[in-house]
Amino acid sequence: MNSDNIVTFTSEDTLRFQTILKNKNYTNVIYPVNIQHLTKTNSNKKHITYIGRFDEEVKKTITLANLFEKNKWNLNIISSDFPIDIENKYKYVKFLKSNNPDHAIKLFNDNASALILISSSEGLPISILECLSLEKPIIIRNSFSNAGFLTNNNKNGCLLPSELNISKYESIIKKFDPKKYDKKEIKKFSEEFSENNFIKKWSNILKE
Repeated sequence: MNSDNIVTFTSEDTLRFQTILKNKNYTNVIYPVNIQHLTKTNSNKKHITYIGRFDEEVKKTITLANLFEKNKWNLNIISSDFPIDIENKYKYVKFLKSNNPDHAIKLFNDNASALILISSSEGLPISILECLSLEKPIIIRNSFSNAGFLTNNNKNGCLLPSELNISKYESIIKKFDPKKYDKKEIKKFSEEFSENNFIKKWSNILKE
């Protein structure tokens, strides 16, 4: 492997590194997602779902639940743990517990038409990659460097402003329609983090 080769997750990562490490050869390789054990589901209903750690400080899960409850919108939250009796505080939010990643993504596949994240920061969330691999659109906050890459010029979903602004979020989510997104476009994008693509790219890198 040539020392001038640098491997990054995405093209967004490459742009950041190129300002520091110039005259290098960059290859984008995203870690693979395996959802072959799942049968992709289709839903004509607006079943927006959050999957991940239940945490207000970074993930803003309470803020998210309150936003949907206030507007009488249905929301699923899939997580490994919840505060005691939280189910009794919400009418429109459904809390689905899962301690196993495979079970969690199955719950998501069976119950969701789209994924939502309003975290104050993220890396490259596996939940988003899994969602796109299932050909479901995303609603994510522009609070991390790869958010724009993942929404793919709004072909994969919509981008919420980086600033936590509930009124703006309400306006965008209200207009959001999972059915308007082309599953073929999302599928084409998700091939970037398929197992076959991961193996092919690393094989080419290691041959150099």
